[in-house]
Amino acid sequence: MLSLRRVIQLKIPNSTSVFGMFTISSTQQESTRDDDDEREPTSAYYDELVNEAGRSRNFARVRSLLSRRIRDGCFNSNDTFRFITKTPSSLSLLDELFESLARLPEGFTRKSAYDSFIARLSKLQLIDDALKVFDKMRQRGFELNACSFHPILNALTKKKEMEKAWHVVGLMKEAGVSPDTTAYNFLLTAYCLAGDVNSSADLLMRMREEGLKGDTRTYDAMVLGACRAGKVDGAMMVLRGRRKMECLCCTRHMPTLSMSC
Repeated sequence: MLSLRRVIQLKIPNSTSVFGMFTISSTQQESTRDDDDEREPTSAYYDELVNEAGRSRNFARVRSLLSRRIRDGCFNSNDTFRFITKTPSSLSLLDELFESLARLPEGFTRKSAYDSFIARLSKLQLIDDALKVFDKMRQRGFELNACSFHPILNALTKKKEMEKAWHVVGLMKEAGVSPDTTAYNFLLTAYCLAGDVNSSADLLMRMREEGLKGDTRTYDAMVLGACRAGKVDGAMMVLRGRRKMECLCCTRHMPTLSMSC
């Protein structure tokens, strides 16, 4: 008859065996992480992994990578959501992707992911879808700022869809987001490229009334607008004004003056 001690040894693994099982499990987990971390983490490195996971529709992994890259100081880029395309199969998953991103840690990690998401949709000229993302963020109380809208305004003004661009500015204000200088610069540049002096002047007045100061791109657009309108003196006045405000004169102004005026 087996002794009680022998029965216990047969029924219960010894401590070494139990430790061994946990060691194997831990090693397997570390091995999985090492597969991702063989190369030095960079934004391009994480973009590759995110897009690979996105194309596989593994949004849980996409979310994990987006969170980890921020911890590693590898910020999102214009290529982060490159797996999103205009194909019906890709567009049908936008809502699912939004919900997955909603589970990211609150703050910069989630905000930067949504900003990159909106930027990708805007680059594909999927403006309505980009605005849907914004609307869902607003409804859920997610953080929004002017940067969230820059890609949308950039896409619209490049196509000279000024009415839609102003509609977006209105949506920003309704959401409690004040347009910044960069947001207005997109519209100003479009007006100046078209030689629309009156609209440019009205926009500059609006910026002044809202307490916004011009930056380098603002002055670039003003010089371009004056040149397009054939007003050499006006362009020179802008350049002199920049010097008085201690703004560096962009070298590309000079060829603009010589070729356009």
